[in-house]
Amino acid sequence: MKRKKYLHLFIFFSICYWCYCNNNSSTQFYIIEQNGKFGYINKTGKIVINPEYEYADLFHEDLAAVGSKEKRGYGYINEKGNVVIDFKYSGARSFSEGLASVRVGRSWGFIDRKGSFVINPQYDFAGSFSEGLAIVEIDNKYGFIDKNGNIIIKPKYDAVQNFSEGLAVYFLDKNMGFIDKTGSEIIKLVPRGDSHIRGFSEGLALVIISGKCGYINKMGNFIIETKYGRSFEKFSEGVVPVSIDEKIYFIDKNGKTILDLEKINPEIKFTRSFSEGLAVALIGNKYGYIDKKCNVIIKAQFDEAEEFINGLAKVEMDRQTGYIDKKGKYVWISGM
Repeated sequence: MKRKKYLHLFIFFSICYWCYCNNNSSTQFYIIEQNGKFGYINKTGKIVINPEYEYADLFHEDLAAVGSKEKRGYGYINEKGNVVIDFKYSGARSFSEGLASVRVGRSWGFIDRKGSFVINPQYDFAGSFSEGLAIVEIDNKYGFIDKNGNIIIKPKYDAVQNFSEGLAVYFLDKNMGFIDKTGSEIIKLVPRGDSHIRGFSEGLALVIISGKCGYINKMGNFIIETKYGRSFEKFSEGVVPVSIDEKIYFIDKNGKTILDLEKINPEIKFTRSFSEGLAVALIGNKYGYIDKKCNVIIKAQFDEAEEFINGLAKVEMDRQTGYIDKKGKYVWISGM
């Protein structure tokens, strides 16, 4: 039962990490889907790589991992759509810090941009490099290796998260907290009830204890006490959305209320962190975008909405997926 619990946490933090990576894509190409196949558009909405893949990741370091059912594997393409690393892997992740983790059979290793193995397949799981270290799994335990394949932090943890601002989340037995790059447990926290932690962003880390959210600094001190409703939002552009009794506020790093959404616009039921000056907001039963003064910049009209990346945001309306600019104008929509 404990194993399932930590596996769930690991999956959650992996998703959080990949969301972060995707938001830092090295190019202004965006993934589209047509008839069950994936391809790419540029910022103007022009299709630059035709939808022909069953799987596609965003470009990182000028390469993107793609999967082809016809070619029975995963490989990598460049921004011209040319295959630069052949479809010979059973799994592939984005390049990061010059290397990418790939799976051969059931084992994961790391390749360079030429497709040569730098670290041979030997792990049950391998993540992407962040701040010089990458997560690996050996016998259901997680630790970290360097780019030479040396084990820097022994795989002993039930779950970990990638390094962010010099520290990484860990879960071990009845404890959770942060380790540094030597493996020293810098911050220790004892979970109670519904408890989670998330990596540091802008100097603060989200901590959920018994279902209540707060934020700590790198000394482990609570700068913002755990009194807010459950959330997984991180500090971005100096502020973070929180809630008390279903009322939403934006607070700064001192815990001071910057925006009281109940007073400004009580129709807002939910909001995400800011990205490129705008935040996704649920207004009524539709999503739109607000600015830092709580002005509705893009009308609430979408069934789903994601944050802006390099000037565009992915949205869904009436079962059609598309990308909009910061004026709310579609640059591409499925069926175009």
